[in-house]
Amino acid sequence: MPLIKGNVIANMVGNGWAAMVSIAFLPLYIHFIGIESYALVGFYVAMQAILSRLDMGLTAVMSRELARLSATENGEQAMRDLVRTLELVCCLLAAVIVIIMASIAPWVSQHWFNGSTLSAAVIHQSVVLMGIVIALRLLYGFYCSGLLGLQRQVLLNKAKVLLETIVALGSVLVLWRISPTIEAFFMWQAIAGGFAALTMAWLLWKALPKSGKPMLRLDILRTVARFAGGVSLATLTASVFIQVDKLMLSAMLPIEVFGFYALASAVSMGSMFLVSASIFSAMYPAFTQLIASQNEVSLTQLYHKGSQAMTVLLVPAALVISFFSKDILEVWTQNSALATQVAPILSVIVVAAAFSGIRYLAYALQLSHGWTRLTVFSNLIAIVFLFAALQIVVPLSGVQGAALAFLIVNALYTFFYVYIMHRKVLKMEFYKWLSADFILPSVAAFSIVLCFWLLKPMDMNDLSKLMWILLAEGLSTLAAVMFAPVVRREMTSLYNAIFANR
Repeated sequence: MPLIKGNVIANMVGNGWAAMVSIAFLPLYIHFIGIESYALVGFYVAMQAILSRLDMGLTAVMSRELARLSATENGEQAMRDLVRTLELVCCLLAAVIVIIMASIAPWVSQHWFNGSTLSAAVIHQSVVLMGIVIALRLLYGFYCSGLLGLQRQVLLNKAKVLLETIVALGSVLVLWRISPTIEAFFMWQAIAGGFAALTMAWLLWKALPKSGKPMLRLDILRTVARFAGGVSLATLTASVFIQVDKLMLSAMLPIEVFGFYALASAVSMGSMFLVSASIFSAMYPAFTQLIASQNEVSLTQLYHKGSQAMTVLLVPAALVISFFSKDILEVWTQNSALATQVAPILSVIVVAAAFSGIRYLAYALQLSHGWTRLTVFSNLIAIVFLFAALQIVVPLSGVQGAALAFLIVNALYTFFYVYIMHRKVLKMEFYKWLSADFILPSVAAFSIVLCFWLLKPMDMNDLSKLMWILLAEGLSTLAAVMFAPVVRREMTSLYNAIFANR
């Protein structure tokens, strides 16, 4: 348990820093390149989320297999052979991504974006560069997953802090001092992405236990093929579901309006992903080891602890951002006109992003059991419903209707998904998850945030707004903790231990 706590904290720091630097610099990106060019960044994020899932499940396989082999005796050579084999496959898939993006670039530049003042040549070059960046980020994620499986998450997140800072800060410097263009932005992303991938590769190979020379073994691919295929379909369909709104809206809405939606989505997904990915990364290998040792009691306890922690950290933050979206955007961007356009979208999408994060531990539990079919079918159903909903609501109510459709489908999907999972895995635990892990802490947090929203003083300056929002966040999180029994016991024990030491 201490290792898991340390890993969660390390992941929170690493992912938190990565999210913070990327979100903090968004107003500068928009200042230098404009909202239309930033819409291309939104398109890139959507394509990255989908194409990176063409890794055929290699990142999940890497993490799961290294976690499993680390719990067995004499697995050193097998671990090194696994990394070398999957590494070569991942490099081939990265090349495929570059080819795909280069192939679709002419068509996208001519036919995809509506009302754009950007030239076709600029869009074409940007799409090609996107392919290179996505391929390099795929390799970066692959090596990160290896360090996750080895439970070297402190090392991983130290490197993440440094590398993500270089990527984000370098982007601003390039736009400021060299060229304030979208092409320069993606060129730097490619250069920094290559450096990040090489750094993570070096760290992973250094962290692996010493043994003989790593070998390419085709039998490893045959062994993991079924699980990898299932994971690949699960992650691909999940990414399509999360990104289908942006892909559709990039073609259905004027490019400027889509830029507003892309900005709201970036803030929502970035802030919620910070929490969900941090807890997922720590829990997934731990779930795998407990399942391998057939310790269902500890698995159940850890699942509920992780689920309550997910709710306590996600829901209050999402509610605060939702209720105070305009204030947050005004303080952050110092642009009232931009805040007015983006705030109504952000208020809705951030709650949808929280529901996406709530599903993460159920997904981790299924992956640890090697069960991916439920995720694939659930994602396909959700994609169909969201696609149909967007086709209906966007012509009627525009971007705000699209955000609301995304929220409703995400909420329904989350409850359906977790309920069906508990009919097979950790049976009889659904209603405990629903009440103790989700509803009680969420209602407690909602009550506090609503009070702060109703009682907010008028005519506050930026500092007063910030302090009011932070107070709402702190007290709503505390309220959620008080109504999350496992997390409350953990926090009480931690407080008593610190007080006793003093």
